[in-house]
Amino acid sequence: MSYPRYPSYRDSGIAWLGSIPEHWEVRRLKTLIASLKNGVWGDEPTSNNSLICIRVADFDRRLNGISYDNLTYRSISSKDREGRLLNPKDLLIEKSGGGENQPVGFVVMFDHASLQAVTSNF
Repeated sequence: MSYPRYPSYRDSGIAWLGSIPEHWEVRRLKTLIASLKNGVWGDEPTSNNSLICIRVADFDRRLNGISYDNLTYRSISSKDREGRLLNPKDLLIEKSGGGENQPVGFVVMFDHASLQAVTSNF
């Protein structure tokens, strides 16, 4: 019978983080990110500028992903779309809301290559 291997731990060197698996590397997040953009909310949808806007309400904490069941469409100007259209593997970070039982800062990955979308400013 084989037993699962548990990683060896070491001190991260960061007081609030504590111990981490020995094989993890501690790096500043800003050194790993190519770009960072706030989201955009836009206006009420119109027939010519409507675009999917992924909201925090679309974050599925149970599945650690995005629920595509009830998407929101917003009118987003071409200027506001610039640099904000989501690409597969983009990370979306919740920056407001939260509470005692659901802390702010949840992260999901945009994983839908065939959808043209932006994320809301929340």
